Amino acid sequence: MIYLLYGSDTTKSRIKLHELIGTLLKKRPDASHVKVNDETFDAASLDEYIGGMGLFAQKMIVEMDNLFRNKEAKEEIISRLKDIKASDNVFVILEGELNKGDVTKFEK
Repeated sequence: MIYLLYGSDTTKSRIKLHELIGTLLKKRPDASHVKVNDETFDAASLDEYIGGMGLFAQKMIVEMDNLFRNKEAKEEIISRLKDIKASDNVFVILEGELNKGDVTKFEK
């Protein structure tokens, strides 16, 4: 499952992010919560997040914070959207403003 939060009001988006993560963790208190940003991203870890499970948890909640600032990360995520959607793990993606083309890719 993918949740995409984006927009120019970063304060509001970040508040929504924390509310959503809190709700997800309440529903699944045993889930692992992983945070990734544009500086800590690497493609090998994305494979783990898509296919892996937490060590003791049924699911992982992967919080991706402004990864599109990193061109490599953006390309990797866009190219793996089908895999991310099919994953048993939950992905919460927070971005600033996105162009219509990027939003359309997520909607498909």
